[in-house]
This record gives sequence, structure tokens and C-alpha cells, in this order.
Amino acid sequence: TNWRIDWFGDIAFPNRTVRRKQPSVFIHLSRVIDERFESAPGVLLSPQSTSPAKFQKRIWVSVGTLALIRIGDVWRNGKLVCRPNYELESFMGVQIVKSTTDIVKAGLNLNEGGFLLPLNEHPWHMQCTKSYCLMVQLPQDRRMIIPCLELARFYFGSSSSLLSKLFLPPLIRESLFTSASLNPKTHKLRIDLAEKISSASAADIGRISMDPVAARAARVVGASCLRASTTDTIIYPQALFPFEGQTDLIASGKWLSHGDTPHSTFLVYNLRSCSHPFPFRSLQYTIRGAIPRAKTQPGQPAPTNTRPVVARQAAPDAVNQALVEADPSGNLTRKSQRLQDSPRFPDLERKVIWRSKVLNPDEPAVMAIGSAASPIDSTAVGDESGSNRRVR
Repeated sequence: TNWRIDWFGDIAFPNRTVRRKQPSVFIHLSRVIDERFESAPGVLLSPQSTSPAKFQKRIWVSVGTLALIRIGDVWRNGKLVCRPNYELESFMGVQIVKSTTDIVKAGLNLNEGGFLLPLNEHPWHMQCTKSYCLMVQLPQDRRMIIPCLELARFYFGSSSSLLSKLFLPPLIRESLFTSASLNPKTHKLRIDLAEKISSASAADIGRISMDPVAARAARVVGASCLRASTTDTIIYPQALFPFEGQTDLIASGKWLSHGDTPHSTFLVYNLRSCSHPFPFRSLQYTIRGAIPRAKTQPGQPAPTNTRPVVARQAAPDAVNQALVEADPSGNLTRKSQRLQDSPRFPDLERKVIWRSKVLNPDEPAVMAIGSAASPIDSTAVGDESGSNRRVR
């Protein structure tokens, strides 16, 4: 059975007895009944392509998994089947300022002139009409609607480690980076990432460290979750753009009517590209938490006064590896896997980003490699929490 991700729902810790270290998001999915979707993805724009929205399947997934999934994706048995373009649009020269953006609810009837997301054209959000979206004003009395969780996923979803920090308030500087300095002449940024922060998020954290607008946008996500939890209401996160000014946006989604005016509201399923520049010309970063490795020459004894570090050898990936919702095993070595995707930010393609190597570890160590392990057939996202399952 093929299932399409229709909407990102509320946030919660669904089951604290299994020691979740990060919250989860309620994903709403519909069963795809039009089997032509692989050869003709445009059929998925029709409400008749899926089972009725009232029969949606709802599952919890860790917020770190948002780095891997998008609204509109079609999945089968834990594997991505396809990522259709739907209606792929380019919006040039979009102004992102306070006067052109508003946080609204998905079920808003705008000025009593009609619902922003009419159910007859887009029924898939009907279970989440109180979820938050960001409305961006466009020329000719048109507008763009971006689900707030999609906004957070796109601008801060470079790694699951950064996403998990975002949804666990309060977001403090030390949880992302320990130091950052920008050369005023060369605009070269040097930043030391915090422990367990992925190097894939170096540019995103660099923007947070240098731009107060980006820092505020990062804090808004967790702060809105905390505010909702204190009022004992369903937690729907809010999100903002991490910059102000003009940008070019490429997005996949669907054009909707507003009242009697067709083609006036573009609902973004997922953002693809944003041209707004980052506040640096080059970026040099360091990461913490890596195990220092000391090599010995053949026939040379191990250095004295050092305790050998026993490391488990990473198991290879299985051919048909699936993504499962389970705690990663604490008995396996952690593995980072880069997402194969088109560049999100064209500005970074023209800038140099590199990692500094630590040349002098405090304590040299001898690495002892264990025996080869069997392939891992399932992958989970998050910190190890002691599970004995063969997932990581």
C-alpha cells in the first residue's frame, strides 16, 4: 500500500515510558488509490487520488525525522517511493518583512471572504485546521501559505541533531555552538559547533550566530511549543523566516481558489530553494565529540600510559534499508548519512565551507577495531537510548 504524507500535525511526547529523548510530530497520511501516480504524478493534485481525508492514517515520528520527509512524499513499507513536483513554482523578488508576513491558522476564513484552504480543493488538512502556517503576501492580491513545520524543516532541517534542539526549549547558544567570530574585513566566519551537532548544519548555525533575526526564528519554534504546553492545549509550533529582505523562492505545492477568485493562493507542500544570502563569505568550523585516533607504525609498541580505545566497527547498510520509528540502539556505533538532495541555498554554492582538523589531541589513543558486523536493515533517527534493537 502506498501512503502519501498530507500534513504535519501537532507535537508531543507520545510515550514517555520508552525514554524518548526528543518530541514527536503527528504525521497525517492518506492511502493513494490512483495507481497512475508514478507515471503521472499530477493526478495526486486531485482529492480523488487518495482515500477520503476522514480515513487518514496518523502516526508519530520523531522530529529529527523531518530532515528526511516532506509533505507530498509517497512512502511504502518504510521506504520513499517518489517525491512528486506537484505544481513547481518560482517566486522572484518576494519581500519577507513584517508587513508582508503573518502567522495564521490553516482553517482561517480570511476577512470572511472565503477559507484560505478550501476543503473541496484541499481536504487533506481537515484534521489540523488549528495548525499554524505563515502567509506571505504576493503581488496582484495573491498569497503564499507555508505550513510552519515545513518552514522549520526547510531552514533548519540540515540535520536531525539541529531539529531536535529546536523543539526542546529553551534554545540556548551553548547547545548549538561554543564560539563564533566574524572577520569584519574578509567576512570569514569561524565557529566551534557544540558537541553532537552535525557538520551538515554548520552553515545554518553560522546564520543563527550572526543574524539576530535568524536566532529569533530558531527560538520561536520551541518557545511556541512551550507556550502551548503551559495552557494545556494541542501543541502546534510556529515558525518564521530566518531573515528579512528580498529573496527568490522555489516551491512545490498546489494553487487554490479564494472565494470566487481561482489561482490566488499557493499552498506550499515543500520549499525547494531560497536565494537569500548568508551573513558570511566563507565559513570555517570545528566539531566536538569525535574520538581521537592515534596511529602506530608497524612493529612499534603502543604508547605507554594510554588506555586503548575499543571501537565497534560500523555495520554496512542493507540493500533495502528501511526507516523505522524506534529508539536507536545504544549498542551500535553512531552513523551519519548525508541527504542526497538538490542544494537548498544557491548562495552557499559560491562560498567556501570547510572543517578545521584538530592536530593535537589531548590524549593519544590506540584504536582497536572489532569484528565485522552484519548489515543493518533498519535506521532510526536520534540519540542512543539503550535499546537492544539492531537499529541506529
